[in-house]
Amino acid sequence: MYRNWWPNAEAWLQDCVGNLPWEQSRVTVFGKEHPIPRLEAWLGEAGVRYGYSGQTRVMNGWPAHWLALLEAVNKQADCGFNFALANWYRSGADRMGWHADNETELGANPTVATLSFGAPRDFRLRRNEQHKETLTVSLKSGDLVVMSGALQHHWQHSLPARANAGDRISLTFRRIVSELT
Repeated sequence: MYRNWWPNAEAWLQDCVGNLPWEQSRVTVFGKEHPIPRLEAWLGEAGVRYGYSGQTRVMNGWPAHWLALLEAVNKQADCGFNFALANWYRSGADRMGWHADNETELGANPTVATLSFGAPRDFRLRRNEQHKETLTVSLKSGDLVVMSGALQHHWQHSLPARANAGDRISLTFRRIVSELT
């Protein structure tokens, strides 16, 4: 984890809020459809396809002013990211449940880098085999977390609800290594 890694985090938060194509996806749980508890936006190299929660997205290219950010994240994580999922947590009620970033198109041992802007939130990890074994880190604006190697095979992560939390955006950078058919 890299604390206070990206400068001007507040300006980036405002840019993301005002300029990304936010939408609220829906997910089916036990046969019933629900809106997910956050907003999402999808960015990446033109033509890159990504499957997520039963949907396939095709990217239209990076915003020009994102290229320096992308280059810096790629260098820090030693990866060639070609896709980012932005999540906007508008309040403490918005959240992300336990999951692993283990989709087939990310490859065997994916690297995922998460850059946070806005209000601090708890980022939690738990072991797949022993859910009581957890780690909680408070991510602040400008913090970067890089997950790589076999982490996605052995651990899940989440961003739980939090009382009285303000706006937070996370940019989760990934590398799509295989195309969906």
